[in-house]
Amino acid sequence: MEVLDFSLKKNNKYVIKKENIKCIKYEKGIIFILDKDKYSFYNNVLTKETNEEIITLDFNEKKCKVYLKKEKHYLTINITHVIIKNTKNRTKIEYIIETEKESLNIISLEYKKNS
Repeated sequence: MEVLDFSLKKNNKYVIKKENIKCIKYEKGIIFILDKDKYSFYNNVLTKETNEEIITLDFNEKKCKVYLKKEKHYLTINITHVIIKNTKNRTKIEYIIETEKESLNIISLEYKKNS
């Protein structure tokens, strides 16, 4: 079984840090559940789906899209800075969202086999 370590840092402080998350890994992507929220990462696009919203960070297009399900409304925010570093088992993404110009966000996805 595949497992994943996932973290999100904002200005060098952990917002999320979870280890050994069960996941489904396929060609260029991964799907996992974290605290009842569904995450998917495919082709440099990270999506988080909750009961209330869908947040998509498209690092290729440099766009953050928030879909509010109840209101059926989209909000689009620019991503002003992106650096993606890929290795065989790890993806690290540094980014800045237009509305948070002073905040550097770092996402880390590290894949490993569960023994």
